[in-house]
Amino acid sequence: MKTHLVALAVAVTVTGLAALAVDVGMREGAERARLANSEPERVVITASREDQKLAAAKTAFTF
Repeated sequence: MKTHLVALAVAVTVTGLAALAVDVGMREGAERARLANSEPERVVITASREDQKLAAAKTAFTF
């Protein structure tokens, strides 16, 4: 009888942990999907315009 109770306790524990793992995975997947579909409300650019030659010189690769 005691062996049956221990086996039942182990089975319930394993089932509970499996359900918890599935729940965590579903929550992470839903959060990832929500973040992938979100768009910023607006984009504000505060930099001033620079001369095109100056901007090209700043972005040129220097080795």
